[in-house]
Amino acid sequence: MDKNKKLISMKNKITLLAILFLVATIGYSQSCTNCINTESNGYAASAIGYRTKANANYSFASGYYSEAQGVRSFAFGTYAMATEVESVAIGSFVNSNAEGAFTIGSLLEVSPNSSSAMVIGCGVDQNLKLKNNLPNTLMIGFNSIKPTLFISPSPTAPGYYKTGRIGIGNVTSPQAKLHLRADAGEEAAVFIEPHTWEPRARANLWLGNMYHGVSAEFDNGLVFHTRTAYLFNEGNIGIGVTEQPQYLLEINGTTSTKRLRIYDKENPPQKGYVLTTDAGGMSSWTNPEAFGKWQQNPNGTDIYFTAGSVGVGTIDTYGYALAVAGKILTEEVMIKHPDDWYDNVLQDEYKLRDLKELERFINQHGHLPDIPSEKQVKESGISLGEMEGLLLKKIEELTLYTLQQQKMIEEQQKQIEALLKLAENNNR
Repeated sequence: MDKNKKLISMKNKITLLAILFLVATIGYSQSCTNCINTESNGYAASAIGYRTKANANYSFASGYYSEAQGVRSFAFGTYAMATEVESVAIGSFVNSNAEGAFTIGSLLEVSPNSSSAMVIGCGVDQNLKLKNNLPNTLMIGFNSIKPTLFISPSPTAPGYYKTGRIGIGNVTSPQAKLHLRADAGEEAAVFIEPHTWEPRARANLWLGNMYHGVSAEFDNGLVFHTRTAYLFNEGNIGIGVTEQPQYLLEINGTTSTKRLRIYDKENPPQKGYVLTTDAGGMSSWTNPEAFGKWQQNPNGTDIYFTAGSVGVGTIDTYGYALAVAGKILTEEVMIKHPDDWYDNVLQDEYKLRDLKELERFINQHGHLPDIPSEKQVKESGISLGEMEGLLLKKIEELTLYTLQQQKMIEEQQKQIEALLKLAENNNR
């Protein structure tokens, strides 16, 4: 303790001794200075001021119409009443009517049979006082008949090793160490405010120890702290929803996670199971064999359909196994088992259409024989495998036409050479 603190402590002790000496001197001498109509009927009792009464042993009354009626009671102020043993009343219109009761303020009252009760503050008027009728408790309130702060007694023996509870907001039977209750029409709230709300500022509420709690941080918002786990025993959790969530966790928005595990202890999924949903959006793992479509190869990597159709970008597959509404990008397309191929065109028994006949067909129909018309293609599309076969057929036919023309050209060339040779001999 430094020098200044020692001086203050010494001064406090001297002041306290002086007050005790003054009260004792007044009490035992039964003398009075500037007293009007006062009464002092008890042993070592003193009454000073105007119409004050000290009518019990060792009682003291001072002020205006104040009364100390209990042994070792003390009344000081205006209409201060201390009526029971060791009761104290300080202030205006205050009543201490129980043993060991203590009131300080104005318009206060400690009711009978409330030993060691205390009231500090003020009521409203003489008819609306702040009253304490609970033994061994403290009430504090101002301009009200209800306490703003209440301190309960410690538990019964061996309660002197323990402490009481605190109530805030007309709580006279706290259910916890700190029990807060709002008034009617008032929000029940606890406000923990840092000195300034600016970058790096935070307000903390720690529970259990300094590793579990909640922080409000200017930079990050609300932050939850724990070294174990977060357990929600009852109720549902909603994130981004405006109504009561219907499920244990309901999120209205986008979630981001590195990994997602969906697991049912009662029906754990097996390797190769697929995730399915019902009409209500409830998802579950399902054996693909259960609905006879999805299958998985024994190597565990390939999944394929065994029945039905697949639509990409469309729900109408038009009866085909695969329908795609849009473009397809691939490195290779393999078509197996076409119904028709046209190697027979190159066989000797194949009858090639005469060119004159071919010309008439083109003039009449506007397209090659066997090739679908523009109208047919627009209405029904084309089969890639079939079209490749037809194009091959036309290439083979064109090749045959070319070979025929080549033979004709070669025959004509021979004839020309013979005529030229004949003409040369004639000119000799």
